[in-house]
Amino acid sequence: MKHANVSGNKNESLGRRARGLTRVGGAWGLSVSLAAAAALAQAQAPSASAPAPAPKPADSSFTWNGITLYGIVDIGVQYQTHGVPASDYFPAGTEAIILANSNGSVTAVTPSNLSQSRIGLSGKEPLVGDWSGVFRFETFFNPQSGNISDALKSQVLNNGRPAATQTTNVDSSIAGQYFAGAAYAGFSSPTYGTITFGRHVTPLADGVGKYDALGAANAFSLIGFSGTTAGGGVTEDRRLDQSLKYSAKLGAVHLGALYQFSGSSGTTNTAH
Repeated sequence: MKHANVSGNKNESLGRRARGLTRVGGAWGLSVSLAAAAALAQAQAPSASAPAPAPKPADSSFTWNGITLYGIVDIGVQYQTHGVPASDYFPAGTEAIILANSNGSVTAVTPSNLSQSRIGLSGKEPLVGDWSGVFRFETFFNPQSGNISDALKSQVLNNGRPAATQTTNVDSSIAGQYFAGAAYAGFSSPTYGTITFGRHVTPLADGVGKYDALGAANAFSLIGFSGTTAGGGVTEDRRLDQSLKYSAKLGAVHLGALYQFSGSSGTTNTAH
């Protein structure tokens, strides 16, 4: 009996140890599970120090379905030691160079001192491959008077007047057209260039606008104010109607060509 009791005590002790190991094993398993869950939650949770993604800026342009409405209003105050009163129609407002009628000092509110005031509509519609259909229509105006720019009207208003009583009047390719700045449509490709038909500035005028150190500003640049340079000697030829224009940029090479149709047989009144 004594031997049996010792054996029973031994078995009971082994049972308690086994139950203890089971409890320890269960606690260890629970601890591992909790640690894994905490690590997973930490990995999935956003970092407190990571900045939130910046909101996408709102599109503030006046663009709808590839068609953009744009404009420039340029107005300022000008003082000339030798000039004449400003015109409500001449695109630059005043004569920025001394002319025959420049007979006194003038202070005036003037339009388009740095760039021509305008309102326009342009469009670009993808077609096939990298080709797109493009167009542009642009109206020039004098913001200080609200009139459409018309250099020829500034001259007509001074017909027969002596120099002492004249206002600004200078010739220009801008002569009251509804789309004096541009009126063309065509096709464009980044690979092959752009070809359009309508009213364009000449490639020479493009060069003046891009490479003049004064930005072809009416109030400060001689070749910007005078269309003679950009028109190849004739100010009216700075912009040409019924013209076909091609331009392209191929690496470091810039290409440009323009041809004006006369609407008559032969080469009379054509230009290129």
